[in-house]
Amino acid sequence: MLRFGRSLSFVALVAVCLLDAGSQWLTAQSGTFPVGSYESGPFTITFKAGETFEVTHSNGGGVTGTYKISGDQAEFTDLAGDYACPDVVGKYTWKVESEKLVFTLVDDKCEGRAEALSQPLAKKSGK
Repeated sequence: MLRFGRSLSFVALVAVCLLDAGSQWLTAQSGTFPVGSYESGPFTITFKAGETFEVTHSNGGGVTGTYKISGDQAEFTDLAGDYACPDVVGKYTWKVESEKLVFTLVDDKCEGRAEALSQPLAKKSGK
């Protein structure tokens, strides 16, 4: 009987974890911007809940800035960093597609930022 109880507890725990992961994915699909760390090529981009972001490059250097989400629209403003474009606001649309965060360029004169956001971003494991 003890064995059955442990098995049932394990199944319940797995179900709760899957439901939580599913609800997070549904939140992202329903229009809530999915904060966290993402990777694309040499870039790691971390979107924080306070509408700030940080980009790091595998060769060093990076950018910090702010972002603003309105529906499926995203605006980025660099504040500081080696590759920052502080006077240029980048405008994109965003969506979650095949478990990746995808940005589509609307208007951005900052080539480095446009390059960093041009590829689908995969969620960084453990973040």
